[in-house]
Amino acid sequence: AWTANLRLGESLCSSPCASVCSVASAARKSSRAHNSTALKTMASVVVVGSGGREHAIVTALAASPKVATVFAAPGNGGTEAMGGKVQNVDVKPKDVAAWAAARGIALVVVGPEQPLVDGVCDECAEKGIPAFGPSALAAEIEASKAWSKAFMNRHGLKTAAFETFKREEGDKARDYVKTCGHSVVVKASGLAAGKGVLVPPPNDVEKALEAVDEMFHPTNKAFGAAGDVVVIEQLLTGPEISLFAFCDGTTARCMLPAQDHKRAHDGDRGPNTGGMGAYAPSPQISEAELKVAERIMQEAVTGLKKEGRPFVGCLYGGFMLTPDGPYLLEFNARFGDPETQVVLPLLKSDCFEVMSACAAGTLDQVDVEWRDACACTVVVAAGGYPNKYEKGLVMSGVDDADSLPGVTVYHAGTKTKGDQLVTSGGRVVAVSCIAPELKGAVRGAYAGAARVRFSGAFHRGDIARRCLDAPLKVGVLGSTRGTSLQAVLDALSGGTLKNVELACVLSNKKDSGLLDRCRSYCPVHHIPAKKGEDRALYDSKLTSKLLEHGVEVILCVGWMRIFSKEFCQAWRGRCVNVHPSLLPSHGGLMDLDVHASVLKSGDSETGCTVHLVTEDVDGGTVLVQKSVSVEKGDTPETLKAKVQALEGPSLIAAVEALRDGDAGARFAPRPRITEEEEVIQSGSVPLTYAAAGVSIDAGNALVERIKPLAKATTIPGCEGSLGGFGSVFDLEKAGFGGPDVLLVSGTDGVGTKLRLAQRASLIGDTRTKAEIARGLGIDLVAMCANDIATMGAQPLFFLDYYATGALDVDACACLVEGVADGCAKSGCALSGGETAEMPGLYGAGDFDVAGFCVGAVRKRDLLPRTSSMQAGDVLIGVSSSGVHANGFSLVRKALAKFAKQQNTSISALLDAPASSVGAGGDETLASVLLAPTRLYASTMGAVRQVPGLRGAAHITGGGLTENLPRVLPDHLMAKVTPWALPPLFEWLRRACGGLPDDELVRTFNAGIGLVFVVAASDAAALKKALSDANEGGVCDLGVLAARGGGPACVVEGKLRSS
Repeated sequence: AWTANLRLGESLCSSPCASVCSVASAARKSSRAHNSTALKTMASVVVVGSGGREHAIVTALAASPKVATVFAAPGNGGTEAMGGKVQNVDVKPKDVAAWAAARGIALVVVGPEQPLVDGVCDECAEKGIPAFGPSALAAEIEASKAWSKAFMNRHGLKTAAFETFKREEGDKARDYVKTCGHSVVVKASGLAAGKGVLVPPPNDVEKALEAVDEMFHPTNKAFGAAGDVVVIEQLLTGPEISLFAFCDGTTARCMLPAQDHKRAHDGDRGPNTGGMGAYAPSPQISEAELKVAERIMQEAVTGLKKEGRPFVGCLYGGFMLTPDGPYLLEFNARFGDPETQVVLPLLKSDCFEVMSACAAGTLDQVDVEWRDACACTVVVAAGGYPNKYEKGLVMSGVDDADSLPGVTVYHAGTKTKGDQLVTSGGRVVAVSCIAPELKGAVRGAYAGAARVRFSGAFHRGDIARRCLDAPLKVGVLGSTRGTSLQAVLDALSGGTLKNVELACVLSNKKDSGLLDRCRSYCPVHHIPAKKGEDRALYDSKLTSKLLEHGVEVILCVGWMRIFSKEFCQAWRGRCVNVHPSLLPSHGGLMDLDVHASVLKSGDSETGCTVHLVTEDVDGGTVLVQKSVSVEKGDTPETLKAKVQALEGPSLIAAVEALRDGDAGARFAPRPRITEEEEVIQSGSVPLTYAAAGVSIDAGNALVERIKPLAKATTIPGCEGSLGGFGSVFDLEKAGFGGPDVLLVSGTDGVGTKLRLAQRASLIGDTRTKAEIARGLGIDLVAMCANDIATMGAQPLFFLDYYATGALDVDACACLVEGVADGCAKSGCALSGGETAEMPGLYGAGDFDVAGFCVGAVRKRDLLPRTSSMQAGDVLIGVSSSGVHANGFSLVRKALAKFAKQQNTSISALLDAPASSVGAGGDETLASVLLAPTRLYASTMGAVRQVPGLRGAAHITGGGLTENLPRVLPDHLMAKVTPWALPPLFEWLRRACGGLPDDELVRTFNAGIGLVFVVAASDAAALKKALSDANEGGVCDLGVLAARGGGPACVVEGKLRSS
């Protein structure tokens, strides 16, 4: 079996390798073959710069059959040695525009940042020369980190918290470091050749202060003018990804994600450098994260255009992959180095065509395609780099390295001196290799780097090691009980199967025992197959969900469907199946039929086979086989039991081989999710709405199912039923006729509570899932109706909006059940809604909800009555039912932090009794956290006629200290008496690492969901009205007082423990 697998490895790395690997050197080796007559009709291009990045750009452009000459200005020893199409020219950046205009140059490509900031592309534009590069205005996105961070904030691009300080504000900067409450990174705002960043150790305030002093110190010339303004931002942790985008001022087409290695030495030790190596595409970023990052890049280009700075050229986004999703670290206005040396060689499209389209503003008319391969580059640097180093050192072995299959040596700091190649910089060369998979690319790059020799040369030995050593993320597909997977689960739990994570389990059967078996190990999903659904379309949903969880390798365990051609191609070498026979014997059969065939054939032995999945059913390369004797008296049932005992160990052996790259194609490029239209067009089915992923029948079935729910909420004034074009409401029939009636409207959603709800539903049974969905429906009504009720209005009718990638009628119906329940308890009608099925915008299983509520109030009853409020008015609080639907972004982070501290998983923590962590009673922590928001419409109805009622505040996002001031006049403040903090919020405080009172009460409701403002003389009457209505959890909460310019709400003292 292992011999067969090695043959597979050879086939994966040899046949395609000849074409893939030769591309990198095509410009060097084939450019000389063009005849001079043909060259006269082609374009000439100028590339500004002299580094390894520019060598890679020159190589890519020279490979274009539309390019006659590439002028490198000034170029380096590597571009000089290319010959043929490529010529070095001694032209300074400030003279490039005039030089290009005089020679009819078709395109100017600017590599380094400084010429961009100096306006080289502006000068080209003035002379009518197309340029690939931004204007000086647009380049400010790199030239000033302070401006760039402010731009991110203006356009809502998710980035780390930050503050900006000028050199003369050193004391303020130091104070910020001491008080900000998080670890920091200190960055020079201006251009610093990629080295203007100081990263103090986490949680070390003294080292952070030293970094500020180093940046601002008057005698420190290391940062020069770049350090006149400093950005201090929150330290984020996680893998860092470089994402480039071709841009034409309107459109951004993202390139392959790459990962750079900034520190000088192995293990990310030593000083920061310009970059010591890179690889692409990086599997560190998941499909879902990549989509977020790509969207951010497009939003940035759109934002720059809106601000009158259209960006043309390469926009470089640096992203940190945090547990809360990708965060934008910085933008650069050009290609990065050394990432360019791994990204551009993988470009399948004509580089000249793409860059020209960017310059012309027609990028949307050009296909940008990438090779199905990986690339790695290793920088060979001069001894002492990035500090003092020697130049002029004689080099050897470069040609030897360049001659290796798939290897290209990109020169960065070299020049020719006589007939010798000598060093002229710190990063001397970047040795790149292209291969069908990453392991091969890494091996090739290091083989080449070992041949490059000069005195003091060094390179890192761990480029791409984080990726190659990362835990293997396994996804499982199954339709049955998944018995053979139990051995894998036991090995994972027992620690004998190392460096492997079970990422998710999918089943096409809702009642599959496999889902229950794996529920406590990882997220599980039912992906239903619709009747008549195209196989390729269904498989695309599987791929979408698998990639969403970062799956690298798939195990098929009792999967009872045949895969489409598209699925087999997308997961080539990374999907395995366990079959209960010694293939190729008895292939194509399943379950007991296999064993009956073995007995009928008179075989003396049988067993199981783990093989790669291909279009040839049961015909893929064998990875593992284990055998057992067939005994006299065996039956199909006894053989099944014998073979099943072998399947678990066989799967473990296969997983270990896949993990290490000894089998399959784990380190080959990952599939991207294609648009469903492309999947369908590649198949044979007609293009229909259902084939595109939208089921009208499912939508109609949902409407029929929820009509009775809506009808049960009908109140006087509600006309018609669901299914029409609009809902009609008669105010007069509802008792709100006359000219003194005001309408009050409100809209809201459930926020990121949805994420936690979706995660919690994965660890519960069907009943739990239904309860969670109904709870979300109640949340949705409460978030809207409560706001209306606190204005003295009676909620009258409610509409909901449910958006999803693929409509799950049961899940949606359960949520609408909760909406109907919430409406009934709030005294309003569920009069309509919208269900939007949007494949491609939402992943399978993802959904979002929004609610819209309208109520009515007579003018005399409208709240708040701020003109009547006065010092001495009493505050009365009504308890919440829990977290409600606000603050869940922090709740989710707190769960992750607490789970890590307890050395457990988030799923196990959610499934544990709340009492086990001190967060409540015997219910699970998930149930306590997801308790539906309390409905306060009936509470408001009970007190609406209390004479001294002057206002009411619903404690939603922002907590008590942010919401109570919304109903107060400017001249009054709320003096709040500390109350007893419920156990759930005590736990949240601890889980957040000791959340201070002021932060806790401005994030969560902290046990108080509604606050009344009432005249002191009527406080007793209000409390009696609440008591008569059986409203519990009422407490005195303080008084109003004159405001002297301070905060509008102050909690006087520390919250008490309950």
